[in-house]
Amino acid sequence: MKKLFSLLLFVFTIILRAQVGINTETPSATLDIIGKPDLPNHYDGIIPPRITGDQLATKNYSVLQKGAIVYVTQPASNLLGQVIHIVEEGYYYFNGQFWNQILTEPTYYDALVVLDETLPINTISEQTSWNKYLPFPTNPRQHTLSTKIYRLGTSGLGITGEIDARRIGTIGYLDVSITCSAPINSNYIMLNLSKPLRDLGFMTSGSVGSLNNILVSGSPNGGGLGVEQGIVSLTNVDFHLLLWKNQIEKFNGKIKGMTTFPINYLNVVE
Repeated sequence: MKKLFSLLLFVFTIILRAQVGINTETPSATLDIIGKPDLPNHYDGIIPPRITGDQLATKNYSVLQKGAIVYVTQPASNLLGQVIHIVEEGYYYFNGQFWNQILTEPTYYDALVVLDETLPINTISEQTSWNKYLPFPTNPRQHTLSTKIYRLGTSGLGITGEIDARRIGTIGYLDVSITCSAPINSNYIMLNLSKPLRDLGFMTSGSVGSLNNILVSGSPNGGGLGVEQGIVSLTNVDFHLLLWKNQIEKFNGKIKGMTTFPINYLNVVE
């Protein structure tokens, strides 16, 4: 009876105040929690419900649960329905249709390809491979927000900034070989060069399963579509490959470089 009275009193206080405080008598919001940072044995923080992806898949949330937050301890075995995005452990929120991961940046696969015009032709200094699921198939803005695309020698966006004097660089191929667990049939794959032209982008429609021998200063030798063109120096360049699909896929691939001959090029500064 005493516990029931205390509960009713707590509920009545919530209704009366309309704001609740924990460790404070003067809450500044609907729920205001003050921790105890000076006590070493008091562990500050809020822990949401912990649940596996498979357990979450058995539940059918509606718009009434929009905004719900959970911590997923294991990814879902079957990436379907509301749990299609749950490919790894982490915090997820329900947007009324899917569970989306909170505060996750796009996955970039970096490869430092060292190309030097003094080396023999087709010398491959280093290559990188990857094998990873790509999340957010129904939220393309998760990737595009962090990407800028410049175009050289084509109609469209153009380039803003100043042009430095000509310098000697190295023209070369960037060989990007990509395969996936199912045929690529929508959206695109994007190759991003961060140096020396900052964010010069190369795009393909993604209608083919493999991109090979992309000539950075021209069109690809293979079947890639819509690849942007531009002359860049391939000496000590960091290459970033951003894969973007409209469905969950597991990609496998590698990046490698090969030198051809030195050239002059224009260095574009943003």
